[in-house]
Amino acid sequence: MGPVSGIWEARQFAVKLVAWYDSDAETLLVTVPVAEPPVLTKGDHVVVEGLEAMPWVSNGNVRVAFRAKSILPLNGSGAGSK
Repeated sequence: MGPVSGIWEARQFAVKLVAWYDSDAETLLVTVPVAEPPVLTKGDHVVVEGLEAMPWVSNGNVRVAFRAKSILPLNGSGAGSK
């Protein structure tokens, strides 16, 4: 992989996160540019670093894409940005 605008390209991995609030929940698909996929287990509580929301429109439908610098299990034992 080579540099692009001074930043090294990385493989992109998509991680499905569930955000619970009050009596509702929302599933977010978050891409993470890391060398290895984050090592997570269903039900892990995680720390999401550098989360960005990027709105976009497709055929008149407004959507939001999410990306993060890293996603780590709360205990810090998983893969993150290198």
